[in-house]
Amino acid sequence: MENLNRYSQSAFKYGIIGLLLLINVFLYSSLFQKIQYSLESNFKIFDEIIGVLSLTTIIIGIIGFIKSMKGLKEPNTPKKIIGLIINSGITILFIAIIITVIARLTMYFDSIQ
Repeated sequence: MENLNRYSQSAFKYGIIGLLLLINVFLYSSLFQKIQYSLESNFKIFDEIIGVLSLTTIIIGIIGFIKSMKGLKEPNTPKKIIGLIINSGITILFIAIIITVIARLTMYFDSIQ
């Protein structure tokens, strides 16, 4: 017998993993910021670690969002709703970051001319 909620369950797993990664990004960024200020140094490795974690979170969130969209026709379960909310939130956060970066780049290049 085939699992009826395979996309929803998979999206839920991706959502939980994405949420945990997002929490790690926030915790590590605040921790690394305090370490950099206390050492009065500029370690680029901290920025690279945060960047890799952020990129992984975005990829996991988008994959989970796609799985959530594929699972919309499946029966409603709490896992389906939670996975859809978490993955949608991560995807919206990613889109907002892209829009912010584009807006700042536009303002920067307008100020140069």
